[in-house]
Amino acid sequence: MQANEPFADKDSSEAGSHSVPAATLPPLATLSQRVLGVAVDVALPGIPLLLQLVLTSRPAEIGTASEGLLVFLAGCLYVLLAINIHLLLNRGQTIGKFAVQSRIVQVDGSRAGFMRIILLRGLLNGLLVLAFPVYLVIDALFIHRADRRCVHDFLAGTIVVQA
Repeated sequence: MQANEPFADKDSSEAGSHSVPAATLPPLATLSQRVLGVAVDVALPGIPLLLQLVLTSRPAEIGTASEGLLVFLAGCLYVLLAINIHLLLNRGQTIGKFAVQSRIVQVDGSRAGFMRIILLRGLLNGLLVLAFPVYLVIDALFIHRADRRCVHDFLAGTIVVQA
């Protein structure tokens, strides 16, 4: 385990590991790939909500959607979440990253697993945003570094590359 990677897998430096030498890492995802990927991921949950607006004929009915419509909307959000978790755990991608052809890997190029992607990049990052809203801005500004790693990438020991 390297000193600068506190969450590194115990066997990542041992012979037979699945790490990729830095020289063979795919190119970094571009700034536009990162921004567009996030935009797609943020916009997708809005589609079921937009459907609610379309399916309710009068503005007064928007707040009193039928129980069936609410179940449909919750189901849509559940399906999006399930697809994203599946893609993240199997390909290092969300729907947005898949659309812009980028993926998340460990800094050594190996596959980033559950702990890095879901717990550190997702849960810990989300908790930091809730506790310190200004963290969201700081995290986003880190994208302008030469390695395009945001704070959440450092927390998880990950990097976003082209797929």
